[in-house]
Amino acid sequence: MRHLKNRLPCRCIPKMDHHCPWLNNCVCFSSYKFFLLTLLYVALLAAFTLVTTSSFAWDAANTLELSAGSLAHIGFLVVVGGALTLLVGGFFSVHLRLVYNNQTTLEGMRAYAFADRGDSFDIGPCKNFAQVGLDKTNQANHD
Repeated sequence: MRHLKNRLPCRCIPKMDHHCPWLNNCVCFSSYKFFLLTLLYVALLAAFTLVTTSSFAWDAANTLELSAGSLAHIGFLVVVGGALTLLVGGFFSVHLRLVYNNQTTLEGMRAYAFADRGDSFDIGPCKNFAQVGLDKTNQANHD
C-alpha cells in the first residue's frame, strides 16, 4: 500500500491524497469516501441553489415587483450558485477520474511518472471504486 508522511500530524498515512484545509483533515484511505460524498453534496446543493433562485428570478422578473436591492441579492445567489456548481462539480469529476484510475491527487498531478501501466496501481474501475468504499456491499476487495 502507498504511504506518505504528512508534515502536519507528523505520521505516516496510508494512501495519503492531500491535506484539505477546508475540512482540516488529511484525505487518505480511510476518509476518501467521505471526502467524495462531501464534494457531491456541496455540488448538488449549489446546483439546487442555482435552479431554485433562477426560477424565482425568472418569476420575479415577469410578475413580482421587487426592489433593486432584492434583485441584486437574487442575482448574486444565481451567480454564486452557478460558479460553485461548476467549480465543485468539476473538482468532484476530477476526483472521480482519479478513483477510476486508482490514483491520488499527488499521483494525478505527476501523471507522466505513472504513464507505464506496469507502474500503475490501477486494478480496474470496479475494484478501484470498491477500494474507496463506493460499492453496493460496502466491502472493499483488496486483491
